[in-house]
Formats: sequence, C-alpha cells, structure tokens
Amino acid sequence: MSWTIVQRTALAVTILALGGAVVAGTGAQAQAHPFRIEGCSLGCTSGPTLVTCGIVNVHVNEEFAIDCSLAVDLSSVVSFPASIRIINTATGQSPAGTFRLGPDDRRTIVFQPGLSFDPSGVPVFALESNASYQIFVPGILAGDPPPYVLSFDGRPLENRLLCTVTADQGVLDYVPGPPSYTPSVQAVETCEPGGPVHTTSAVNARCVAVDSDLTLVFDDIMNLGTLMIPATGSAPFVQVRFAGTGLPVPGSWSFSLDMKAKTKTVVFTPAAPLPTLTKVEVLVPPQVLDLVGNPQVGLGVFSFLTEG
Repeated sequence: MSWTIVQRTALAVTILALGGAVVAGTGAQAQAHPFRIEGCSLGCTSGPTLVTCGIVNVHVNEEFAIDCSLAVDLSSVVSFPASIRIINTATGQSPAGTFRLGPDDRRTIVFQPGLSFDPSGVPVFALESNASYQIFVPGILAGDPPPYVLSFDGRPLENRLLCTVTADQGVLDYVPGPPSYTPSVQAVETCEPGGPVHTTSAVNARCVAVDSDLTLVFDDIMNLGTLMIPATGSAPFVQVRFAGTGLPVPGSWSFSLDMKAKTKTVVFTPAAPLPTLTKVEVLVPPQVLDLVGNPQVGLGVFSFLTEG
C-alpha cells in the first residue's frame, strides 16, 4: 500500500499500518499481515522494528496523526496513554490533548494538542514555544514493554516510533487566509409572537424572535480575546446595538470550539427579550482576528428586525 503524507502543517504523524502485529498463535497469517507503522507526515522512515522522523520542527498547535495498516482500536490509546507517549524533554510532563481516529480511515490516529484560553481570551497552547517533545510509540518487535497500540482485532503494533520534535515554528493557521463567519438567529415563521421558530441567516432577517440568541460561526479557530472576554462575557470589538439610537443591547457572550472542524462559535444572549418591531444592528470589525492575526473579512455590519 502506498501512503500520502498529510499536509506538513499538522503535527500529523499519520500511521497507516498495513496489517496486524505478531500475536502468539497467529503464525503465517500474522507474518503475512503485520500490524506496523508504514510512515508518517513528519517524514518518517519505517523499518521492521524502528520508525524515525525526518521533520523535527513543528508549530505549537500542530496535530500529530498516526496511520496504521489495520483499523485501530482507539480504546487501546485512550485507555492506556503509555501506548503513545508525548513527553516534554525538559519537564517530563505530557501536553494536554485528545486522540481521535481519522475522519475517512480508521487506520489513522490523530493527536490534537490542547488549546485553551485564559480569562482574558488569550490562547494558551499545550505545546510550549521552543520546547522539545519526545514522541514514543512502543513496538512489540522492538522489545518494548506494553501497553501497545492495538489493531481492531487485538494485534499489538510491531515497530517502534521514536522521534524528538521542537515546537519552534510559531502558530499554525489552521485554515489559511483571512477568516469569515456565518450569522444566524431564530425567526418566527408566522411573524406573530408565540409562533413556531426556525434558524435562519441573521442578515436582513425579519420576524426574529424577541428571545432569540445571535450566533456567529467562524470558519477558523479565532483569537478568542478579539471576540469576547471569558471572564466577563463582554466583547471588546463586536457590537450589538439598537439601530437609530446606537445604544448597546444588554447581554452576554459565550463560546464553543470545534477542533475537529476547525471552527469557533460565539453566541450573544440578550439579557431580556428584545422589543417587538425593532431593528438591531451588529458590528463585526476587522479587529476580530484568527490565531495568527488575520482579520475577519466577512460582513462588517448587518441588521435584523424583530417580530411583531
């Protein structure tokens, strides 16, 4: 089987192992279908017992993916962290992060380094800038003790992956280029108070429910501090205001993060129901930035009208 390196931009070691590991009693079948590491997106060189990486400089937010020859039993990774060890060589600590299987291939394991935000919304990356990390995946034929990554049918990984990488490449732009967003609200289908509601675009929306939230979904991971301040629920740049008077609509912001889809969602919840038949304006200026400082290029201003 041939393999393709997932884009260099994810600390993605995509291990596409092609068979199954040697298990007592499998005999010729195990030899014909070894569960091995075939390669990785860090430029791995794969041998019978040892896999090394050719790329050793990564971003602080790069994914690490591993591709194996058979479908992987993810529980062997999640339940036994020592089956894939990522260690800060200076502190001996493991960075926060999550493991998942590839979206289209269960032979792929993806490690997503943790990303959080401090009370001011400043991003905090699990991989420390300029720190070095050893990546170690035990292999049974390399003489390593368990636990091992297991295939779906319980075969242990044969060859060992051993690399040391340094997070000295800055921050990766998950979605290259300037970000944009999609705004939505809940509108009343009959345009009469109390009628059934549905989600619709907020741009020039009519009959918006007076108790509707305003949702902005960005197509990239954003610098949260340019959208909202988690400690206060306020927004430093985005404005929700009554048209005409320009007075702010009282309310608070919340957020959610989808690292798999690489999207950031922020939601504005009014403190009280909006007045009926009232036009609300929303300002989303270019001071709203993604993780690498690209300004948002979606609508700068839009408005909607409440029900009544």
